[in-house]
Order: sequence, then structure tokens, then C-alpha cells
Amino acid sequence: MLKSIEIESLFNLYTYKIILSSDDSLFLRFITGPNGFGKTTILNIIFDIYNLDFEALSHILFKKVKLVYDDETEIRIDRQVMSEQMEDSDEKEIVDISFNIGFHREAQGLNDEIRCSQGNGFMLPMATNLQNYLGSMPVYYVRDNRLFDQDRLKPSVRKKAAGFAAILSDLKYKYSTSIINHLSTDLPASKEDIGRRISRITKYLDLLSDLGFLQKEADEDFIKSSASYIKGIESFIENEKSQLDKILTFKSVIGQFAFVNKKLQMNDSWGFRFIANDADRTILSADKLSSGEQHIIILAYDLLFESEDDSIFLIDEPELSFHLSWQGEFLAAINKIIEIRKIQCIIATHSGQIFQHQWQISSDLFLAQNE
Repeated sequence: MLKSIEIESLFNLYTYKIILSSDDSLFLRFITGPNGFGKTTILNIIFDIYNLDFEALSHILFKKVKLVYDDETEIRIDRQVMSEQMEDSDEKEIVDISFNIGFHREAQGLNDEIRCSQGNGFMLPMATNLQNYLGSMPVYYVRDNRLFDQDRLKPSVRKKAAGFAAILSDLKYKYSTSIINHLSTDLPASKEDIGRRISRITKYLDLLSDLGFLQKEADEDFIKSSASYIKGIESFIENEKSQLDKILTFKSVIGQFAFVNKKLQMNDSWGFRFIANDADRTILSADKLSSGEQHIIILAYDLLFESEDDSIFLIDEPELSFHLSWQGEFLAAINKIIEIRKIQCIIATHSGQIFQHQWQISSDLFLAQNE
């Protein structure tokens, strides 16, 4: 887990030491501050380092960066610039940019020093300890332009709905397979035993009904009388509990934000969509929703389904298009997600309302540059 980041002379103006993990909040940290203090740039620096993108990093003005982890690993990056005075101008022309990179992991006795420069295309040696270490901790970046794909042509939420349909299609196949495999077995059980087992998985039965896997009313008598059928469902839930809990959390988060006069529907054919509360029960694809509604769908989907365990999530301005009441719901929603995912979230925001003004889980750049 990334514990802190230190930056010297960001924009040649600011020097920060930012705590990113503390006893108050191991997995969640908000970075705040006025415009121009570098909130988004700090996220960019972290992302570029994790991707070893020194070409991108070369365009950010700073002198030194140090990342410190909870296992006491340190990564230090010194940026050096060679420049020459331009003729008939008061400006200087950059001739070369280079990076001295230190990777220190004292517990394992690793102490590497690496250098790369613009002159060699910022090439690094192959299979370094630095690459192996960063490669074990995937990083994801939810940028402020997240409503559209990289070409800004297709709504991102449409891609999320298609991805969700693929997830549900895979689950539906596994569910059917589990039922078929267990129906052929003879598993006698009393009504009392079946009743107890049903009560333990009620929330999952409700979800399977919502997804269209289980025709709950039509199958009610069969569920109550067939131990083999129940065993098939139990086996499926046991094997796919992690994915099912993500879907339950996704549904809960969307419900928490109370999309006005709309109801979420989930299905393996179209992923997710919404039904309007009008006389015609109008079907609304996700890309027909408001920008604020699309923002929360994309954030929840990415955090739940598009990241690996033990990864770092960088989120820029989650409050975009949110009414104040929605901003007040964000902290509870993100904590629901972190509780089942155990991912580290570093969030840049202008709004104290987003984290309910719980300043102990935030780092303010205005205060940090004055410390």
C-alpha cells in the first residue's frame, strides 16, 4: 500500500509531503486544495510512475519525487534538465531531460539505481526490481473526462453496460451448469432443513431473481421441496460469492443515489438499463441518463469490476455534476465498495462535502505547502 508521496518543487513552486494511508483511513485518502496547487498533477505523477512512463513524466515540472510504502519500500525519482539559452530570447531551450531512479527495499537488501534520459528514449533496463515491484500493484485512473472514450466519441457508460452484460452472461452459464450438475443427485432433506438453508441465502435468491436467472415465483415450490436444487444454488453462490457481492454492492450504490423516477434493471442481454416511472414504463439506456447519473455508474462499475485486488485507484473530481445531496452520499458509497474490494483509493477533489468534511482522511495542499 502506498503510504506517502513527497514532491519537491512541483511547478518550481510547491514542495509537499502527502500522507496517503494512515490509521484514520488505510484505504481511502482525499487530496484537496485550491485550483493551481497540483491535485490532478499529483495523480498524473503517481500514474506515470506506476506505468514507468517517463516520457509523460518529463513534461511535468518537478525536481524530486519519493514514494514510500507500508513495507518500507522507497522509490525516488530525480528529474534533471539540461537547457541552453535561446539566441535573441530570454527563454531557454531544453536540450535533454533525464531521470535518476532509486529503488530501495532494505528488508530484502535491494538497492537499485537506474538512469534513463530523453536521449535514449527513456528506455529502462529489462526486468528490474522496480518493474517487478510496481507490476505487482496495478493502478487505475478514473479521469475527469470519464463520460466518453479516449476519442470522445462513444459514451463510456455504454461500454460499461456491455461489460456488465458479459459478466452476467458468464455467471448465468455457471449457474445453469451448477443446477444441472446437482439435479442428478439424490439429496434427501427435511422441510425444516431446506427452510433454514433458504433463509441463509435469501439475499442471493432475490438477486438471482432480479438478474433473471431464477424465476422465483414459478420455482417457489420446487425451491422449497428440492434439496438437490438448493444444493446447486448453494454451490453456485459459494463459487461465485465474490462476483455476486460486487453486483449486490453495485445495485446498493446505485439505489443509494436515488435516481429520480427511474429503476435499475440488470440482465445478461443488455447489462444494465433503467425504467422510467411514467405511464409507458419507458426504457432508458444508461447513456440517456444525466451526466451526474452516468458519473456515479462509471465510478461504481470501475471500482467494483475493472480492478484487481490490492490495486490503487486514482479518481479525479468525483463530484462532477453531483448535486450537494449526492456529494453527501459519496463517502458512504465509496466505503461500501472498499469494504468488499480492499483497494486503495486516492481521490482529488474540490469539495469537502464529498468526504463529509472529515479532514482526518484528507490532505490539503494549501496547508501542506506551508508546513
